[in-house]
Amino acid sequence: MQTITKEIDISDVTKLIADGQDLSIEVASESAEKAVLSGRQVDLDAINVKNENSELSFSEIKSENSLCLECNHHPVKLIISDDKLTEIRAENGAVINIGKGLQNISVLTADNNSNINLQDAIISGLTVASNSRSTIDIYGTVSDTTLITNDGDINLDNLNGNTAKVDLSGNNSRINLSGKIDNLFVINKSSGGENILNCIDLQNKITTIDATGKIVVVTGETDQIKLNQSANVNLFYTGNSKIIGGLDGSRFLNYQNVSRTEFLRSENEIESEDNSENNRLFIRTNGNYFILNRGKLLESDFEDLFEIFQSTVY
Repeated sequence: MQTITKEIDISDVTKLIADGQDLSIEVASESAEKAVLSGRQVDLDAINVKNENSELSFSEIKSENSLCLECNHHPVKLIISDDKLTEIRAENGAVINIGKGLQNISVLTADNNSNINLQDAIISGLTVASNSRSTIDIYGTVSDTTLITNDGDINLDNLNGNTAKVDLSGNNSRINLSGKIDNLFVINKSSGGENILNCIDLQNKITTIDATGKIVVVTGETDQIKLNQSANVNLFYTGNSKIIGGLDGSRFLNYQNVSRTEFLRSENEIESEDNSENNRLFIRTNGNYFILNRGKLLESDFEDLFEIFQSTVY
């Protein structure tokens, strides 16, 4: 089916909103006074476009034809100037895929089963919020960032800079981080469910955790980990990280990420030992090899944390 284009006046636009489960938008950057929307006629006809109060909004128009033969909508493409948008929001099942070039974005929000995918990012000072079973994936370089989730997921593959703030005060949320930063601040005030922060591929100097709600945290190479005294944390750490606080309600488990050769050698050593206690446990997942060290944990806690670690780093 032939692709057609529409020009859109974007003189005052700073915010993009996509609303609707059948709406999928690919956003690309290009210097121009007007934005260009392109796609199949049937897909463009199913989208209501508004430009009001500096917001460029796209919402789906429901077909009244129950026998619609073209209701399997295809993505449409929006080409917009790289200096226009500072905020992008997906709502109610919408999907937004953002390509290279939009470097002025300061806020990304996904609500109610929506998805945002940001590629080739080079952004500083970004706030990311994922709520109600939504997912935001960010690839590229992002610094000095605030991440907020409430029953949502955020995946960020190259975090850097001085500081990142993570707020998992909602329930049943997951954040995966990789990269290298100085300071990571984690807040978890959830009243139910269990949140997960997986930083196994993140290097940082200090991780500070303020957690009154239940949370699983896997740190990477970290010099120091600070917890509030009453923190409710299942904490997995590697190396010789110094842990301060968190003695009242937390459990700590040391792990090693090792080579396949070292993993197999250690497994063989354990099998040859005449020892009824399991002081080390072994996990292979996604091409990685881990050894978990029991330390002073009770055997029941050790086995429980083994299961949690395995499900967190899958």
